[in-house]
Parts: sequence; C-alpha cells; structure tokens
Amino acid sequence: MAEIRTKESITSVKGRMTVVEARELKQAFMALLEEKGDISLDLSEVEDMDSAGFQLLALLSREARYSGNRKVIVTEHSQATREIIKLYGSYEPGQ
Repeated sequence: MAEIRTKESITSVKGRMTVVEARELKQAFMALLEEKGDISLDLSEVEDMDSAGFQLLALLSREARYSGNRKVIVTEHSQATREIIKLYGSYEPGQ
C-alpha cells in the first residue's frame, strides 16, 4: 500500500511503488499534473519499488514535460528507489 501526501509543495510517497499499487499511484500522480509549476517528489519513505513504479515516474516526467515544459524533481530517494533507478541506468549519485 502507498500513502501519498503533499506538504509545502513537496509530494511524499510512503510505502510501496509496485504493480499492486500502480493504479492508485497513477491516479495520484496524474492529479499532480493539474497543479502549476514543477513537481517535487520525496521518495525517501518508499520501501519497495519495481519496474511498474519506475514506469510511473517516467510517465509522470513525460506528461509533465508535455503539459507545459515542467520538471519532476526527486528531492529525496530511499535505498529501494536508488536500486531500481540505478538498475535502469537513470541514477547518478547526488540525484
């Protein structure tokens, strides 16, 4: 199960970002596109992430670009998000 909350313009995801939570996460992420400005995500409390979670981040990033040249900024990573992002070759230290 994933918990999503927004505080001070940063959206935090807590729990899992896997195929089981994909539908719920997609709805929440697409709702973020209705807001103005860049999207800041705190993923420091993500316990597990699989390829479906990675695909959702890629989808959010793509849709943000298409909907007004906006960015998705990950402010914090957990070990789980670092591992899957590194696996896909999209992670560099310091991101």
